[in-house]
Amino acid sequence: MFAGATTDMVQLRYTWAISPDVTIIKSGDEFGKLEVVNATQEKLILNNNYNFSLDPESTKHIIGKINFKIADSSSLRFYPFIAINGFPPSPPPAAWPGIAKWNLYENYTLALIAIDAKSSPRQAWLQLSKDDYVIEDIVVRQGDTYWYNGTQCEIFSAKIEDVFKGTTTDLVRLTDAYQYSETNESLLINNGTYSFIHGSPDKTDWELYENYNFSLVDIDAMVTPRQAWLQFSKNNVTVMDSVVVSGDCFSYEINTTIFRACVGDIFWGINNATSSKLVTLEDVYQYSEINGSVLINNATYLFMPEEAAPLETAELEENYTLSLMDIDARATPREGWLQISNGTQVSNAIVHDGERYTDGALEIVIGSVFHGGKSTNMVLLSSVRQHSTNDTLILNQSMLLADQYPDGEIWALHENYALNPREIDAHVYPRQVWFTLLKNGTPVYDTVMSSKQVYTYYNGSMKVFTADISTVFHGTETDAVFLRDIKQYSELDGREFADLPHWYPVHLTYGYDIAAKQINWSTIALQLSKNNRIIDEGIFPDTFMLEDSGNQITVSGSLDSHNITQYYNDTEVLNLTNVTLEDGYSKKTLYTSPRSLKISITSPIHRLQRNPITFASSVIGGTPPYSYNWTSTINNHVGSTDTFSRNLLNGSHTITAKVTDCRGVTATDSIVISFYNKLRGDVNSDTNITSADAAIVLEIAVGSSLCDPKTLAVADVSGDGKVTSLDALIILQMASGAEKPSEEVSGVSELNVNPRVVNLGDVITISGKASPSEVVWLGSSFELQLPVSDGRYYRKFDDINFPDGEKKFSITAENIKNFDVKLHPFCFWQTIEINCSGQNMTTTIFGQTITTPLGESIDETGNVSFSRSLPVNKFGMSIDIKGPKNITVSGDAADGASTVNLKLATSLKLTADSNGNFSFDMDTNGIPNGEFLITAGKKTEIVYIGVEPTTTASHRPSQGYIPQQTGQIQ
Repeated sequence: MFAGATTDMVQLRYTWAISPDVTIIKSGDEFGKLEVVNATQEKLILNNNYNFSLDPESTKHIIGKINFKIADSSSLRFYPFIAINGFPPSPPPAAWPGIAKWNLYENYTLALIAIDAKSSPRQAWLQLSKDDYVIEDIVVRQGDTYWYNGTQCEIFSAKIEDVFKGTTTDLVRLTDAYQYSETNESLLINNGTYSFIHGSPDKTDWELYENYNFSLVDIDAMVTPRQAWLQFSKNNVTVMDSVVVSGDCFSYEINTTIFRACVGDIFWGINNATSSKLVTLEDVYQYSEINGSVLINNATYLFMPEEAAPLETAELEENYTLSLMDIDARATPREGWLQISNGTQVSNAIVHDGERYTDGALEIVIGSVFHGGKSTNMVLLSSVRQHSTNDTLILNQSMLLADQYPDGEIWALHENYALNPREIDAHVYPRQVWFTLLKNGTPVYDTVMSSKQVYTYYNGSMKVFTADISTVFHGTETDAVFLRDIKQYSELDGREFADLPHWYPVHLTYGYDIAAKQINWSTIALQLSKNNRIIDEGIFPDTFMLEDSGNQITVSGSLDSHNITQYYNDTEVLNLTNVTLEDGYSKKTLYTSPRSLKISITSPIHRLQRNPITFASSVIGGTPPYSYNWTSTINNHVGSTDTFSRNLLNGSHTITAKVTDCRGVTATDSIVISFYNKLRGDVNSDTNITSADAAIVLEIAVGSSLCDPKTLAVADVSGDGKVTSLDALIILQMASGAEKPSEEVSGVSELNVNPRVVNLGDVITISGKASPSEVVWLGSSFELQLPVSDGRYYRKFDDINFPDGEKKFSITAENIKNFDVKLHPFCFWQTIEINCSGQNMTTTIFGQTITTPLGESIDETGNVSFSRSLPVNKFGMSIDIKGPKNITVSGDAADGASTVNLKLATSLKLTADSNGNFSFDMDTNGIPNGEFLITAGKKTEIVYIGVEPTTTASHRPSQGYIPQQTGQIQ
């Protein structure tokens, strides 16, 4: 099997065609002069019944066409052959041109067709032809001997001395070559040599004494062991050449030794600018052929490119420089070419991991030789020591030489530290990762590590950061490093931080937290922390107690009964029941290529707003630091930070947030909000809050009057997204002076979601902190694009869960002509049908149809937004939707639209307990894979359903606002 540079070949030999007429051979059978002595399945033994003489250069007939041919030498060598008279019925195939030829005698030609560039040892494909017709193809290796026998005698034989495929040159050398005439068996070539050479050698010469030159012709770096083709010449005439490997010695003699050198490293760099081919020579001697004197005595030499540019150079003391010239990324282990210069003298060294190299005033310890997937070349020097001329130590430090410094996904740690996984070397075993630890943006520690090693950084004697490298992963598109058992310690007090990287704490009072570090089948490891600093920890089977004795804090409880009690100076200050602890501590995945930059506007979440408006955003991916630019279609530029507050002018604003990372990559997100500068509660616009405003609101609440978006903005004084009798009551209180007109401000100070990464159908636990007994509207939303086929769109969501209680459900669709929604099953397995077209929305329930106007015509905007508040009283009953429901949306898309943008949002009314705590378990059935937004007040969290946080989902998350509430069922 042969794989050449341009030709592949498989050759079959010893192929037999078996006749159906079987001859049974038995002991005693005679065949001419031979008799069968023993016949088994494994072998036949035949003896000669009659004596016959094996005379040199004779032919002895056995039987039929079978003969013995005896060699013409003094050694006894004979072989059977079959004489075939006549020519085959069809001409033999024509010979291939090959890449090099040797024209033999009597019209024979031996051609080198190709060299197998992938095999070790090398293989060469030779082809023997006569009169331009192929006689034989043969694949040979170094050390093989090739024979070709004609009908009467041996025609040709040769030993394969070298098979070499260099960077620019191919070589196959034959020795001990013999050719015999097929006419009279005379000797035509006697112990000859021949070299097939293809390509253009780019020699590197070393001028020796007495007009001698020693040359590196080429290297074969892709074979094991590597080979170098060396050539010795005088007066530009080659007198000897040889293919050698590391450890071989080259020796040229004329009665006595003239030159001798031993081969050290054979190096092939990857720097395309120089195509570095290096061979080191050791124990070099040259003797005069005139008087035998020593001309070169035990020298070293390096064949190297004449004009090689360094990849990186470091300035040392006293005019010394240390340069990284190239990396041999194909060598095992990796090798680096270093060059040391003091301004007048230059020395070179080929080094590898762990090697200690000394050159005069310099002593260097090699930490790592690294070649990354982004063509990054780096040598990490764990120690560089330099002494002055009086042997004083003037330099003692670690050093890094690299031709580029790529950035991975930079992970921000505490106290202005950050970890940067720059690159992965995927083609070395085990795989390696180059880490840079930064402090205030400045590198403080570089290292190269592999999986199963422990990464640790000390600032002096103080441990700052440690992590186990679980896996170094190289994918087709993504490289990543998985870290476990991560710990960071404060440089201020040495205490361990408690929130790296996934932290699911239970919040206590006085700023304390308790969390599970690790959960086993019978025990749990708990940590008590304050301000992200670990105060106490322990492993417990059930009951536990942790304390901060200096501050007289004790936390105890039972794992089986799920309760936690906190004491201050032996006085109970907090008691929690039904507590769930989840471990997720100390795991982190870092990517060597930063994730795609993405920004999401997390505030405002409602479309209708009043001044001042709080704007906030969330950014993932890219490479920090980030810069921000917020714009409005009315106010133009409105902000330059991730979070800010701003007053807007009246009207409908398209707000766009643009983020730019340090590499110049940008990402944007947009929302539409409306602002109307009217006093909340002043429905009749007379600039006063009176009972007349309350009367108008009451008419809207009972369905006697319609409510457009502008009216809703001032009539919904309770802030629950709808107009009810509660708003009328509040306005009456405002009119009487019992309550001042003001905009409701959510007191939600904390929002937690656990877990954040789930599969479809999993339950997520949402908890938070607000003011005691405060009403909290818990929002959830998602957004996706529906494909358009033949002008139609369609999507079904199965088993979306509607929780019991007061809630709001909203849908927004863009790029449509009309919009149909079906919800099933309803009471008595009925189906609620909603159709939106033109200016109207019709709702069909229990066979009854209700028509309400939309805020904006679909024909004009191509969009629709509506919401439903539940439960409602209609037809003499309370109508509510709860439990799992199937929702189907469909309709005609706008002309030319390829997708329809769909947003679904819900909002559930919760009430915080007397301590301000609230919680809710949410079912994720029916929600598409991707990002699912959870909001409460001004807090936002993202849940990843069926995808990792780094995965780019097929749809964006919804912006979390509740669209304008028109066509409301009363």
